[in-house]
Amino acid sequence: MLEVGNGGMTNTEYTAHFSLWALLNAPLLLGNDLRSMSAQTLAIIRNAEVVAVNQDWGGSQGRKVRDFGETEVWAKPMSDGGAAVVLFNRSATTATITSSAAEVGLGGSSGYALRNLWTGATSTSTGALSASVPAHGVAMFRVNRSGALAAAPAAGTHQVGDLAWLASSNFWGPVERNRANGEQAAGDGGTLTINGTTYAKGVGAHADSAVHVYLGRACPLFSASVGVDDEVTNAAASVRFQVYGDGRLLAYSGVKRAADGPTALRVATGGYTTLELRVTDARDNANYDHADWGAATLTCTAPGTGSSPSFSGGNGWGPAERDQSNGEQAAGDGAVLTLGGVSYLRGIGTHAPSDLVVTVAGCERFTAVAGIDAEVGSATARVTFTVLADGVTVFTSPAVTLASGPVPVDVDVTGRSTLRLVVGGGGNGIDFDHADWADARLLC
Repeated sequence: MLEVGNGGMTNTEYTAHFSLWALLNAPLLLGNDLRSMSAQTLAIIRNAEVVAVNQDWGGSQGRKVRDFGETEVWAKPMSDGGAAVVLFNRSATTATITSSAAEVGLGGSSGYALRNLWTGATSTSTGALSASVPAHGVAMFRVNRSGALAAAPAAGTHQVGDLAWLASSNFWGPVERNRANGEQAAGDGGTLTINGTTYAKGVGAHADSAVHVYLGRACPLFSASVGVDDEVTNAAASVRFQVYGDGRLLAYSGVKRAADGPTALRVATGGYTTLELRVTDARDNANYDHADWGAATLTCTAPGTGSSPSFSGGNGWGPAERDQSNGEQAAGDGAVLTLGGVSYLRGIGTHAPSDLVVTVAGCERFTAVAGIDAEVGSATARVTFTVLADGVTVFTSPAVTLASGPVPVDVDVTGRSTLRLVVGGGGNGIDFDHADWADARLLC
C-alpha cells in the first residue's frame, strides 16, 4: 500500500518510495485520498516509465546490489536485456552515488545508453553510473548495452581466480584471487581451506561480497566448493553463497558456518552474458564471515543461447513440476528445488516412475543436476536417472539417494530431435522417490 500523497513526507521522499516499490515488482496500490490529489502526487503515480519497470517481468525482482551505508544501489533485470537501476540516498544531505554497468549485471559492452526515468534526460556511458542524489531521494535509470560486446572466453576450462573480472566488491579489504580473505591489503590471506580441504585456486571473500565475470554466452557450466574458510573458527560466522546470471538468481547455498564442510555448487550458466558470484551474511551481521569459492571453475565452449526446457509426459505422483519440486498432488504444490544443500530456481521436479519428453532440435547440450529433493527426509528414497536421445541411451546414473548426493548430467544433443528424461525406482519401490532434474538447461 503506497504512501504517496498521504502527507508526512516530502515529494522527494514520495518519489523514492514509489521508485523502490516499482523496482521490487510490488503491486502498486494507491493508499491516498483519490478525491484530492495534488499535481505533484499525480505526476509521481502517473510516471509511465516507472510503472513500466514495475510491470515488466524480466525474470527477477529488483534487489540491493551494493550498500555503502547511507547510500545504496538497487537493480532489476529487464525483459529487453537491460536493467532498471535506483540510486538511493538514505542520508540527510545530498550525496553522489556511483555504480557501474558491470555491478548491475550489464558488463562486457563498449558503451551504454542511459535514460533518467524522472527527468527524461538521456546520456551515454562507457560503464560508469553516477548521479547527485538529494537527501532521502533517488535517481532512477534504464540502462541498456549500446556498444560492441567483448570477446567471449576461449573454449576450455578457466579458473575464476585467474580470469579478468568486470567488477568486484567486498566488505573487508579486496576480494582475493586464489587465496583466503585476510581483510586488509591485497594478498594478505592464506591458502583457501574449507573444513580441512585446501584449494590451490578460487576466490576468497568477506560478506557482503560480489565478483562479476564476463561469459559472453559461451560458458555453460560454473562449479565450485563453497564454505567458511578455516582461518575462522568463531561460531558467529554464517554466510550464504548465491550465483546470478545476467542479474537473475540461478542457485544459492544454505547457510554455511565455520564447522561445516564444503558444499559443491554446480550451476548451468549457458546463454548468460555475465556471471555474479555473491556472498551475503545470514541475516545476522558480517562478523567473521570469511567465505571461500574453492576451485571456482568455468567450462566454456562456443557462444549460444540457453533456455529452460519445456516438457510433456507422465509422472508417478501428481504432475511433473516446472521450477519446483514435486508435491505429489495438484500442480504448483511443490517447493524450491533443493539438492545437496543447494537450491535451484529452475528445473523439473518429478516422482518416480517418470518419463518426460523434451524437444531439443537445433540445440547442442542438455545439462542438469539430478538427485533426491531435500523435502524427502527418508533414507529409503532411491532412484536412477536416464536420458535417451532419439531412443538411444546417452546417460544413465548409478542409484541416487539422499546420502549419495546429486549427480551431474551433461549430454551432447547435437543433431537430435527429442530427449526422454526417465526416472526409475532404485529397486526398493517408489516410496519417497522425489527426483529433481534441477537447473535443467538447453544450450542452443
